[in-house]
Amino acid sequence: MALNDALIYTLLALFFPIFPLSMVVSYLLQKYYRIKSLIFVLFPSTGLLLYSISNAPSFPKPFLWLGLLSSLFYALRSLYPGSLSRWSVYHFLSLIPLLWLFLLRAEVNILLVASLSLPFLILSILDRFLIDRFGSSHLKLLTGLGWTSPRLSLLIALSLLLSAGMPMGTVFFYFLTSSFLSGFWELMVLSFLWFLWGWSAMRLLSSLLWGDRNGNLLYEDLDAKSFYFVLSLTLITGALGVIFLEVML
Repeated sequence: MALNDALIYTLLALFFPIFPLSMVVSYLLQKYYRIKSLIFVLFPSTGLLLYSISNAPSFPKPFLWLGLLSSLFYALRSLYPGSLSRWSVYHFLSLIPLLWLFLLRAEVNILLVASLSLPFLILSILDRFLIDRFGSSHLKLLTGLGWTSPRLSLLIALSLLLSAGMPMGTVFFYFLTSSFLSGFWELMVLSFLWFLWGWSAMRLLSSLLWGDRNGNLLYEDLDAKSFYFVLSLTLITGALGVIFLEVML
């Protein structure tokens, strides 16, 4: 393997994060949480740009399995995240490595990368609101949002379900297309991943939205302007899923 190719592979393994370089991305997302939304968008976009301008040969198959195993590792971690903030990090690191399947067997385009990043941008906005209003998005602190903050609860539910691969979002069609590109054992891993994504999203929703209110908190909801802005982003995310399917077909 030429030195130039090895450098490209390493950089792509950082921007489309696979283990162990995914630990660097996890650190950056949790350490510099104020620019987390920027990292969510810039890393996959930079990876796509690097991939587009590089002349690297076909990627070795081990990159595919590293991507699948990285996805599986962070999907398991997302079952017990502790906070909405950490869940978004772990789920991002579980979802984006599946781009290696497209790098090896199909193609990666800006529509796919942008529409996969958008749910995490929405989650970052909502997480920032929770931290600004309540000081944290920790699951032990925030309970009962569904009873007190209906606008916020609706957006959290929609963004979690779209990012976890529920029908109509880009993640769902991305996952569906990935399954068509997979062999038997790869498909088994993808099926287990989808189960873990849905399970972790529902666990997170049940922790945040239901249960007794925290008597030590002064609950607030999103104002109308912020609500309709984030709702618009959420609807665009759903629409991009349909557009992505049309492009792939």
